[in-house]
Amino acid sequence: MKQYAIKILADHILVTNSADFQATRGLVFQQWNDIAKACAKSGLKKVLIHGVGFERKLNTAEIFRTGDAFPGLGLLGMRVALCFPGYKTDELSGFFRTVADNRGVELCFFGELEAAAEWLGIASSKQQTTRMTPA
Repeated sequence: MKQYAIKILADHILVTNSADFQATRGLVFQQWNDIAKACAKSGLKKVLIHGVGFERKLNTAEIFRTGDAFPGLGLLGMRVALCFPGYKTDELSGFFRTVADNRGVELCFFGELEAAAEWLGIASSKQQTTRMTPA
């Protein structure tokens, strides 16, 4: 069973991580690959990644390699909000944001869903992020 589900909505791609989501190199790369496919299929450039649980198991080099892969995945010009309730940005999230920005992907971390939706310029996905079961 995947630790996330991807849903194409009218104005953005919604990615919902399971409560036990663990950000490992393999899982994160697969997730970005699946996001790229959904964006290519839909033509959408806005992505909201949301989860109630988040455990990062990536070091600095793995974070760099993840962001460095964005152009090859066709993610140029994307705007991505990563929202994890109560999340506090740290040095590694700032580094990931810089790597993404240098590769043509605007990315920002949020601790509140409403702030993430506002930054993306989308209607709030609050109702859509609750009750979603990962595929």
